[in-house]
Amino acid sequence: MNAPLLNESFNLTVAQSCLSTLGADLVVDAYGPQACFSGVASIDTVLSGCIAPLPDYGLLHVTGADARSFLHSQLTNDIEHLAAGKVQWNGFCTAKGRLLLAGRNWLSDESIALLVPRALAEPLRKRLSMFVLRSKAKVVDASDQCVCFGLTGANTAAALARLGLAPVQIDTCARHAEITAIRLSSVRLSQGELERHLLVVPLHDLSRVWEILVRADFDRALTPAGSELWRWTEIRASEPRVVGAAVEQFVPQMLNFDLIGGINFKKGCYPGQEVVARSHYLGKLKRRMFLADSGPGPCPVPGSDILSPGQTEPCGQVVMAAGSPLGGISVLYESQIALADGATLVDGRALARLPLPYAMPT
Repeated sequence: MNAPLLNESFNLTVAQSCLSTLGADLVVDAYGPQACFSGVASIDTVLSGCIAPLPDYGLLHVTGADARSFLHSQLTNDIEHLAAGKVQWNGFCTAKGRLLLAGRNWLSDESIALLVPRALAEPLRKRLSMFVLRSKAKVVDASDQCVCFGLTGANTAAALARLGLAPVQIDTCARHAEITAIRLSSVRLSQGELERHLLVVPLHDLSRVWEILVRADFDRALTPAGSELWRWTEIRASEPRVVGAAVEQFVPQMLNFDLIGGINFKKGCYPGQEVVARSHYLGKLKRRMFLADSGPGPCPVPGSDILSPGQTEPCGQVVMAAGSPLGGISVLYESQIALADGATLVDGRALARLPLPYAMPT
């Protein structure tokens, strides 16, 4: 395997200080820095309302008169027509069409914000900056200037209202006092509908916002939870994150990027565009991303092999995995479509496929 173009790199100083303020411990795993609290949230608590610090997320800002046209020429989606308040998926690929980044973006004041894995924020900034050339655009790593939170459950609307943030529609954002709130798609569980919001808070306002959201004497306070819980909601929503050994492994359609609105097939060229377009127009896709639950045990890291009985070679790779408040673990995995059923983790644990929250082409 070739050496990756992006080498993970991050400074833990700011994350350590932030989590100490919130009463959380810091650990580092395959997804980057993680917030950990004592105890595990039950599914009832998650459905009621939780707040998870996300030190494993960073933020890039692209500024300048040519910011839109520059990013439009680099990413898989349409940036030039991105409306204010709209949040969309985007990918950044190598020349061979392999994903370096799978994340959301939106307009933020005079810049375009890109949500990225924290461990890849600076490498992605450098990589994007290589293509600026004569464009009037600048890529800035703002990861240490803000803190991201994942909010779940029915109490989130009331909690956000205490910050002056009105409810918004899915895949749109609202901004008040430098705080950005993004409403994401809900996760459908047998226990009920799980609402989700992403919150981006400036570092200087961290303590105030945290107290407002978690104070027990406030109506509908949120319960602190670890970063892994939020990753579990991403997995159940079948929203891919490309980190660790999964970087540069997947053409966007392998991760269902075309099914979640992450590719505009009518826009102009960008790195890897020929490969992405060829997969769409000329070839029948033989690989896709699937959702499954598995039994208790350690979470496989991104890039781990997925096996199929009777096959001598792996049929796919793990994209993301997280412990589930329902028990066991949940997994997003990429696989040959024909071998996805009956696949197992490399340690033999069976993968019980779950329906995706969006339609899969036949």
